[in-house]
Amino acid sequence: VFLFLFLFLLPAGAMGRWASRDRLGFIPSPARSAMALLLAIASLAHALAWAMYMIFGKIAITTALGRIAVNNGLKPGAIALLAAFAAFLALSGPSRRGVMASVWGWRFHMSLAALTLALCFAMGELAVRVAAGSMPGVRYMVFVGEEERGEIYPDLKTYLASKPDIKPFMPLLNYYDNSLGMRDVEFESPKPKGRYRIMALGDSFTYGMAPYPDTVMTQMEKELQTACGGMDLDVLNFGITGGELQDYQTIYELAESRYQPDLVALHFYMGNDGPNLRHDAIPENAARRPSFKGSYLVRYLKNMLTVAQSVESARLLNEWTRFGQEKQGEKACGGCPVTPGLEITDDSPELKNPYFVPVRWNFYIAVIEIESMYVEDKAEAERRWAPTLETLGRIADQVEGAGRKFALVMYPSSFQVYPSRIDEFMEAIGQVDKYIDDLPSPEEAERFRSIRRENIKTDHPNLMLARFCLERGVACLDATAPLLAAASASEKPLYRSRETHWLIHGNKVAARAEARFLKELVCP
Repeated sequence: VFLFLFLFLLPAGAMGRWASRDRLGFIPSPARSAMALLLAIASLAHALAWAMYMIFGKIAITTALGRIAVNNGLKPGAIALLAAFAAFLALSGPSRRGVMASVWGWRFHMSLAALTLALCFAMGELAVRVAAGSMPGVRYMVFVGEEERGEIYPDLKTYLASKPDIKPFMPLLNYYDNSLGMRDVEFESPKPKGRYRIMALGDSFTYGMAPYPDTVMTQMEKELQTACGGMDLDVLNFGITGGELQDYQTIYELAESRYQPDLVALHFYMGNDGPNLRHDAIPENAARRPSFKGSYLVRYLKNMLTVAQSVESARLLNEWTRFGQEKQGEKACGGCPVTPGLEITDDSPELKNPYFVPVRWNFYIAVIEIESMYVEDKAEAERRWAPTLETLGRIADQVEGAGRKFALVMYPSSFQVYPSRIDEFMEAIGQVDKYIDDLPSPEEAERFRSIRRENIKTDHPNLMLARFCLERGVACLDATAPLLAAASASEKPLYRSRETHWLIHGNKVAARAEARFLKELVCP
């Protein structure tokens, strides 16, 4: 569009010579030569980047630009630039001064060129602003710097390669992850016609710290397929270990155009996805919104250039890809067993035995979850929650702005299901002086001495998220109630000992509850 405006509409209209072969005659020959050279370089570089990607794939670091071109759908851009270059040469013709040129001289031509460029920039700015409102991939490239999410990534695989815990075909509890390092079978792309697709975002609870057939997402998918009468649907498990809300947002922005979900279910682990109410900074003006000042177009191009120059990202992706290729050589495949016939249950040592030693559990792991529910001042706690709720709202806006459904699923901490674990924690930290040498520093002891049982409000995360759902009109499931009911109905544990995650039994209870919830949103 910009090339069309610059080369045809404005110059031709001003000259009044629409049918003339010499449409660009008003531009001096040196300027025309420079423009032709720039167009030639841009078009050939773009086409070369795409060709290198197609020929060499993701093997060499030099294909980073090619990956950006392909993953942003810029194959047509290479063709368009080449066509524009050819059209420019064809329309230029011999340099002859037009009637307007002889009257107004070079001032007219310079003013016209400046006006043309200004209008082209304005249209580009408008186009990026409109696209950022409905295309998460464009929005990511505009706002990723503003939202302080760290490194900028050109595509999903490069982002996943930056995460040390995510590797293609990694084995866990006798089952391989898929080629993206997700706890699932391979994702079909493009999406089969007529299929209803759910994208599941979340942390390690969503990922599933259980054998693949027994994870919450695998079981929920089967339950939902049955509940919907054999409806053609799938659930793509994009849960990642150690994930945070910003990670969920980035994954959605980088994956949605390729996998085309109809519904996005964000799974919020109330043990640590929310703020630490004792240590997170209190924002001055609630949550920090992305700035709407400055040019979207300039930020978009700047971030794209940053991505193109990121040699480290390319290196990580190369290592990540080679790791996957080696695993494929071992016949690994997503959702396949490492050792066929080997069964792992809740009574197997891998799941039954305590995971952390007591000191590590109480003074490094459990304390983080306790502090996420620690309310000394209600108003202050709500201010600390503001950035988290702002990010949730931003993700919901992106999903719904693209015409998709958004749902929020809340997973409880073991301390919210088993209050006795809080009593055990309080007893342990009451002996903090015995473990001074095991703490990061002696000063850390005061952190534990100051914790008061009466300030631990296990329902506070639930209340904050429930209010968010009500105010935003978001479909929400709080899985606390069904897990509490299951804990009361049976002595069979739901969570691992001295660990945060569910046993297989806990995964099953949560899966059934979520399938019942999603049935109302998905089934015809």
